[in-house]
Amino acid sequence: MQAEGEKSDKISKISTGIPRVDELLYGGFDGRDNIVVSGNNFSQKRSFIYNFIKSSANSGMKVIIINVDGSSESLLADLARRGTDLENIILLDGFSKNFQEKVPPNAEVIDDPSNVSSVLKQYMLRAQKEKDFIFVFLSATPYLMDFNDQNRKFFVQLVHWNRKNSLLSTYVLDDFVGQTTAEWFAYMMDFSLYFKNDGDYDYMRVLSLKPVRTKDWIRIYKDSDVFTLGSFNVERIR
Repeated sequence: MQAEGEKSDKISKISTGIPRVDELLYGGFDGRDNIVVSGNNFSQKRSFIYNFIKSSANSGMKVIIINVDGSSESLLADLARRGTDLENIILLDGFSKNFQEKVPPNAEVIDDPSNVSSVLKQYMLRAQKEKDFIFVFLSATPYLMDFNDQNRKFFVQLVHWNRKNSLLSTYVLDDFVGQTTAEWFAYMMDFSLYFKNDGDYDYMRVLSLKPVRTKDWIRIYKDSDVFTLGSFNVERIR
């Protein structure tokens, strides 16, 4: 990858993989955005993330995923079922070893997921082998549930390093993380995408430092493994 601080010449916009969300975001994410994607377990949060990973990988971009939050085999199987080019997926597996599951082929085991300094070092060493990539953290929740000074420093360093190296970075967050902690984390982000399911319908909301934010929740309509958005007035939202 480029040296730290060196300007990236990647494309200015990167698709979310969902056309209506791209429309809402003026064509997609900027190439060095930091994004938090949060929501409850029955929302379209995971669908959004998986479609974003698929779109990025299938466009030829490498995607480095740190997974500490669920079965790595199931993650890759779900991505493959959606038609994701797994050749462009670089998985740092912090789940399988701890839970005595089989490590997927070609995944790199995170030596000590509980040691945030070690996780950061291992990620940075792997990242330096790639010229350009997108970063996805699945998920930030375990480290934010135990929100001590060490974990706080970990995220500050991680977000700063990714931004300094002009990397598009996405962090997944569960809705049960404490409000104060979640707000602290969102403060470091360029975009906060919120998803919810109220038992009947799915919704999405966007908050941003940029001129894109939704005053109200936008209705989501599921369509197989992807979704589309209900009507919204672009001028009213921005």
